[in-house]
Amino acid sequence: MLTTKSFSFALVLVLAFSLAAAGAVGAIPRPPHKFWGEVTINGSPAPDGTTVSAHISSLSWSTTTSGGSYGYAPAFQIDADDPATPQKEGGTEGDVIVFKVDGMLAANFFFQVDGGTPLDLRVQTYTLTMAVSGSGITEPAVGVHTYAPSTFVAITAIPAAGWVFDSWSGNLSGSDNPDTIIMDSNKSITANFAEIPPAHYTLIMSVSGSGSTNPAVGNHTYAPGTIVEITANPDAGWAFDSWTCDVGDVADPDSATTTVTMDSDRTLTANFAEVLPTPVGGSGCPPNKVEVLAPWIGLGVVLAGSMTWLVLRRLRLSG
Repeated sequence: MLTTKSFSFALVLVLAFSLAAAGAVGAIPRPPHKFWGEVTINGSPAPDGTTVSAHISSLSWSTTTSGGSYGYAPAFQIDADDPATPQKEGGTEGDVIVFKVDGMLAANFFFQVDGGTPLDLRVQTYTLTMAVSGSGITEPAVGVHTYAPSTFVAITAIPAAGWVFDSWSGNLSGSDNPDTIIMDSNKSITANFAEIPPAHYTLIMSVSGSGSTNPAVGNHTYAPGTIVEITANPDAGWAFDSWTCDVGDVADPDSATTTVTMDSDRTLTANFAEVLPTPVGGSGCPPNKVEVLAPWIGLGVVLAGSMTWLVLRRLRLSG
């Protein structure tokens, strides 16, 4: 049998639940905090579409710029937290709001329920220009990258096959890889790679004309840096003229015996020139005009003498 005391207790419980439900249904959302203002990057208006974001702990809100400003159309507002729910959905009085422009810290402000704050956002950026010398890649990649002041950037050099990282140059020195820089100004950095030398280089010997070489005509292998003595030997009737080389040169290209340094694959050619034969009985030079005409001059002298004798004799006989 339901007693008066039991009935009163049940009525209290019903009323309590009813009031709680009515409160939950009738709760009024707390007004947000609105922000607006100008956005500048390195002293110039931010390009249209630049991202402006606001952060409270793990919560975030974002918008984009138009005409160098944000928060005018549409409005940029930070939601207020609903105390009737267990999870955090927005800001509460005094929460720190962190504002960023394209991910770079721009300003901090305190959350106010139903607040309205004009807040200009200004950021300074620095550029990092990456380049390579040799064959390889870098992280960040080759090109231009933008960072907020005081950002720490890890720099890594990755050589291509057959190459090795050698050193940094520009605004970073040494050979630590990876290395780290701090962006306190615009910087340019080059990763220098060196080619790994092969186990050996090939020397190809050949001739032009008639003769032989030492090393002989054909292929020969040498360790990098080896200094090889080479000799050109002309055949009979031929003379050494010069050396020609497809890469670099020999120590003395006009000497039949010289050296070549094996710092790459090379092809050497010994050039021989044919020697013209010497005229028989001569000195090797063509005869001059006097030598050619001498016999005829002598004959003329004899004939002239004979004619003179005949004329004189006839005159003597006539007288």
